[in-house]
Amino acid sequence: MTALRVNESSGSTGVVQAADGFGSYIPTSILFNTQSSGLAGGYVLGSDVGLFISGVSGSVGTTTKGVTVFAGDVVISGALFGGSPLKIGGEIQLEGKATFGDAPFFKSAPTFEAGLIVSGSSDFVNKPFFQDGFQVTGSASFEAPPRFDQGFNVSAGTAVFAGATTFNGGTSFEAAPTFAAGLVVSGTSDFVNQPKFQAGFEVTGSTSFEAAPTFDAGFNVAGGQASFTQAPSFSAGFQLTGSGQVAGTINIGDPEDGTYTDGLFPDITSSTLLGTVVDRFNEILALLAPSPAPNLSEVDANNTGSDVYLSFGDNNSLESEPTPYTTVRPVVSLGKDVNDLYQAETTGVGNLKLGVFGQPETITGTLNQLVAQDGINYPANSFGNAEKGVLEIFVNGLSVHQADMTLISSALLTNATGSCFTNISDLGDGSLESGTLFPYFKHRVSGYKIVESDQRQGWNYARIKHTIGSTEYLTNYIAWVNDFNNDALTISNTLLTFTGTGEKTLSGVSYYTGGSIEYTSKVDNAYEKVFDLNPITFSTSITGNNQGLVLNLPQVPKSIIDYSLGENHTKSLHLTASAAINPDYAIGSSFTVGTNVSHPFKSNLVNAGQETINGVLLFNLAGDSLVNYENFKEETFRLVSDNNFNNQSDIIASNFWNSTIHITGSNQGYNDALQFYDQKLYYPTKTLNNGNFSTLNNGPVNPDYSSLTGNRAFLRYFQNTSGSTVKDLKVVINSINSTFANNVSGNNIKISLKIPGKTGWLDLSSSFVYNNIADDAGCNATSVDNSNASTNLATFGLIELVSNEYLILKLEASDSWEGYLDNITVSFPGGTGVITPVPDLNDIDCNNTGVNAKLSFGASKSITDYTNVGSLAGFVSKNLNELYESPLNSADFRRGVFNGQEVITGNINENIPALNPDYPAYSFSDANLGNLILEINGQEIHSADLTTHNSGNTGASNSYFTLSSWQPAKFDNNVPDYSETYRTGTFVIGLASQKEGWNYVRVIHRISGNPDRLTNYIEWVNDLDTSNLSALSSIAQFTDDTFFYLSGVKYFTSPSGKIETIVDNIYKNVYSEESSALSIINTLNCTGTSLDQEGPGLASAGFHNTASSTAFLQIISNTEGSQNSSLNVTGSLDYTGGSSIKSSFQSQTGMTLKNASASIKYKHPIKSNLTTTATATNFLVFQSSDNGTDYNEYFNGESFRIQSGSYNTQASVTNSSNTWNSQTSINNAGNANYSSGLLICGGLLMSPIKGGDNGNFRNKYEASDTGIFEGPDSNVDYSSLLVDTREYFRYFTNPTTNSLKNIFIKFYGDAKLVGRSGTYTGTLGANKNIFVDLKIPDKIEFVDFGVDFATNAGKTVGVETDGALAGEYTNSGIITTSGTNFRTQFQESILGTVAPGGPHHLVLKITADKNWTGYIDRIEITWSSS
Repeated sequence: MTALRVNESSGSTGVVQAADGFGSYIPTSILFNTQSSGLAGGYVLGSDVGLFISGVSGSVGTTTKGVTVFAGDVVISGALFGGSPLKIGGEIQLEGKATFGDAPFFKSAPTFEAGLIVSGSSDFVNKPFFQDGFQVTGSASFEAPPRFDQGFNVSAGTAVFAGATTFNGGTSFEAAPTFAAGLVVSGTSDFVNQPKFQAGFEVTGSTSFEAAPTFDAGFNVAGGQASFTQAPSFSAGFQLTGSGQVAGTINIGDPEDGTYTDGLFPDITSSTLLGTVVDRFNEILALLAPSPAPNLSEVDANNTGSDVYLSFGDNNSLESEPTPYTTVRPVVSLGKDVNDLYQAETTGVGNLKLGVFGQPETITGTLNQLVAQDGINYPANSFGNAEKGVLEIFVNGLSVHQADMTLISSALLTNATGSCFTNISDLGDGSLESGTLFPYFKHRVSGYKIVESDQRQGWNYARIKHTIGSTEYLTNYIAWVNDFNNDALTISNTLLTFTGTGEKTLSGVSYYTGGSIEYTSKVDNAYEKVFDLNPITFSTSITGNNQGLVLNLPQVPKSIIDYSLGENHTKSLHLTASAAINPDYAIGSSFTVGTNVSHPFKSNLVNAGQETINGVLLFNLAGDSLVNYENFKEETFRLVSDNNFNNQSDIIASNFWNSTIHITGSNQGYNDALQFYDQKLYYPTKTLNNGNFSTLNNGPVNPDYSSLTGNRAFLRYFQNTSGSTVKDLKVVINSINSTFANNVSGNNIKISLKIPGKTGWLDLSSSFVYNNIADDAGCNATSVDNSNASTNLATFGLIELVSNEYLILKLEASDSWEGYLDNITVSFPGGTGVITPVPDLNDIDCNNTGVNAKLSFGASKSITDYTNVGSLAGFVSKNLNELYESPLNSADFRRGVFNGQEVITGNINENIPALNPDYPAYSFSDANLGNLILEINGQEIHSADLTTHNSGNTGASNSYFTLSSWQPAKFDNNVPDYSETYRTGTFVIGLASQKEGWNYVRVIHRISGNPDRLTNYIEWVNDLDTSNLSALSSIAQFTDDTFFYLSGVKYFTSPSGKIETIVDNIYKNVYSEESSALSIINTLNCTGTSLDQEGPGLASAGFHNTASSTAFLQIISNTEGSQNSSLNVTGSLDYTGGSSIKSSFQSQTGMTLKNASASIKYKHPIKSNLTTTATATNFLVFQSSDNGTDYNEYFNGESFRIQSGSYNTQASVTNSSNTWNSQTSINNAGNANYSSGLLICGGLLMSPIKGGDNGNFRNKYEASDTGIFEGPDSNVDYSSLLVDTREYFRYFTNPTTNSLKNIFIKFYGDAKLVGRSGTYTGTLGANKNIFVDLKIPDKIEFVDFGVDFATNAGKTVGVETDGALAGEYTNSGIITTSGTNFRTQFQESILGTVAPGGPHHLVLKITADKNWTGYIDRIEITWSSS
């Protein structure tokens, strides 16, 4: 409907009429001028034009009538689109949105209640007011302050604001504005191009400057965020109450302390860009701060269902069923229909399918399962912002559980009995690597569960959402299918049938040779509500005896649901399967068939619907027995039993077996036969169905053998096809419950062998007896093997089975035989390998071994009744003093010397090794022919007849043979060969057959008409003399070439002596040939160095020295009786025992008083050896090196010892006249400076009467004043002393550079330091007390070390009672073996090595009584005052 209509007359004025709302128009008072016809200016109006007022632009103020004048208010309720420019002289109020296509110009303040859009430039002279949005495409100029309550945008050109401007709404300046006065923006502002602010700027909301602004006055952002893409310029103050973002070229400004060089970045200056500084700080913070845990983005599931095919979907919808199944929709993945496979896809990133579940399951999983642990910052599976918002579980599009993350704690598991989040951890703070917590980043870990009650049958899907404010963090979907249908699989209508084909007969019984079976059934519920495509299989089982029977029914594929034919989840399976039966055999077998149908969740049908057929009789094995092998498959080589087969010609067709004839009734030659059954040989009633084959349902028509009784037999022939004549054979039988015996009963069966025309029926279970081949004689060649897999060897002695001749084997069994035979193999010949002929007699050995010895008789000197050694036995003769030994010589044996009390024995043919199993070791041939003769010393003294002797001794006493029984030689498998015989044996030569001196023996095998077979000789010597060796011995005095002296005592250092002996009978009537026939042994503390021999019976006179501790015996002369002479033997000895001393302090010296002893051993070849011993006691042996120094005295020498004296000067100490001579006696009145000396013995200082034997050091050989020692002559005796008080003087020289008044002296031993006066006074005597005096010659007198020091001690000439002890009287003066230390104090210093006149000597004197019971073993000086 037209809202406004203009009626035009033929003139230029028209009337505008407005609609009244009821279809009529009323005239208005508005007049306007239009063109008289058409539209001026070629205007073309669009279809949206409701009112057109024509005019002429630029007519104002001219005479052109193109101006439209509105005398009253003009109200525009819609958008105003103006000209270019639109000029309004007074106020203008636009209630709708105004759009100016060109540049408007406002001289007065306009008010825009709706939006204003200016396409061109605008100029506002007075203060405009914009209640709604303002958008300027061109430049805008505001000469008075405008007010914008809503958005403002200048998209191009420039905007100039002359006065203060207020923006209450959002602003956007895509062009660069200029603000001459203050600017207030209460909303969001965006300045795309460079603005300029000449006065103050205040923003309540966020402001973004994409170009660099200029601020000539203050800048304040009271709230929100200020963002500078390029650096602004601030001429005055800058205040940012809210957040700010600055980029571009803004400078950082001046530092508060005047310099940036003292900071982390010394290159920062006042002109450094703010963005640069902020970027550096931000990067450092990023390095220092931990990473936040990722926001929630994914879940996994712990459940995995099955991959199954669906029976429901769009083509078989079950959503309206009483138990609805939801169809799989394409939310998580593609939708699924009937016959589609729904598979689990539970790995990777994205939506997951868990598969299909046949039983209720609570679905569980972990949030952010793919998030890995970040050190100690957050654990695996963490999600961030965990202190914010709400976690929510959605199942099938519905929220089933929510958890307020601002409230929840790990102790609160919400909705724990339903679907919920599980194991939500406490809030965790981020953490630096140092362990410092970073509380600005929070995280948790959590699982979830979706219980059955929130699930449905069919398709399910779920996800988790974390909502924080308006932001949602969604996980992937998980989806699954539930099928809890429990309708069981069932089977019905089963049937199994058998059909037989072909026929074969054995022992009168017929068998099918093949056949087939067929099986049918029906199965229900296999497709309810899911299914699999596993093929349907059939289980088969076979019982009974069979081989090669394969009963495999082909599997049937399980088809999909053909919904196009109306099939659905109730579909049934109708099954049929058949198979051919072609076994080697199936005897009395049963076949069973069952069905196997699977379902993803229901109990499978396993071998269900079983059907069985019984009593199948099939046999289809071809016969493969051979002329030497029987396996009971066919009866090709079997013979009838009514012929005795006495000739080779009886093996003919008329006697061959006919398998179709029953083994019952009057069938002669068959009615006593055993049965071939199941490839074995049985008694007929021990077969299938007790022998009744007539009642089997699935076999041919057959006889009934169940009533047969009595003994029955099996005969068959074997043929010697070896190509050789044989006398033995091997029979291998595999059997069960069969024992080979000569009688037939129970499980005993009899196996007989016969060579037609040559032997009777020979029993294999009995041993062969030579030359016995009658019926029932034995033929077993070794022993009976009754094992299940037996091997028995048979021999016919000397009877031969010629090549290609026949052998018949007969087996007999009773009706109680429970066993059977599997097969029989006969091999020709029975013996394996080749028998080596037994060697003839040619050798003997001797079991006795004599000794090697030199002879005391021979051709040059005989001994009565002794036969000299000759050469008849194959060796060279032996004479006086020659060695008779027992080496091998060619084939003869010399066995050495015996004492005439040994019976000589040996082995016959000892050189023949065993050749197993042909013959044993030591065998000789023709063992049952001729005589065996023993020849001793050239006389045949014994003979044994081998044709009559069986075994054992051939004589009762003295000399004889011991022989085995003769035996045939044996093949490798012990089968005997009677054409080769052997024996073994030994010989014995008694004492009565032997003589003194030389003996020899050999053995002879004498066979009539043949040369004697001779052995080698054995020879030996008998010495029957029984005189024992005897000897006398003594030891001579030890002497020495060098001596060691100490305190006047003379010591051996390396003494030597002799052991002297006389021995008898050592040459009767043989003697030792050994290099140690004489030897010095059992030496104690000595060693033998040489041996001397001398005697009247020796071949040369005088002493014969051997420079060794062992020696050969010298040869004897050819003088008659020289073997009876005595022999003088002397052994030289060197003492090796080391130090040997005696004192009252034996254990303290670490030395013992030693003896030396030695033995001489005399050897005889056959008599008992003799040893004589002599001993020298109490050796006095000692030597040492003096290791004393200025620091220590060890009492190993007397280098620093000096004679008794006053020593008033330093020079006197080392004067040669005071040097101690260790060879001078300390108990000689003529040596006053020695006669009071203490003794050094064994490293100890002691009283002289405590050394040696109570002071006596003399040896046991002295003519007078005899001592106890094996020692030097003319030694000292200190047992009685001339002087009671004994002394020891020794000097020490200060070895240091220091001059000292205080030193430490440490004494070791067992004594007590006492003084002559004062606190520590003591007396000398039979006690441990000693006085110690110290003197510094030239400085002080002797001072008493047992008396406390006092000033000027030792300074009074002639006074020697002053003290030198400083400080503690250590250990009460008691001296121990671990040492006791005392400190000295001298009035004067002991000068050191650098002092003028230094160094000084210190003289130490020890005084003790002659009965002193103590000792000193070391003195140690510490040259230091502390």
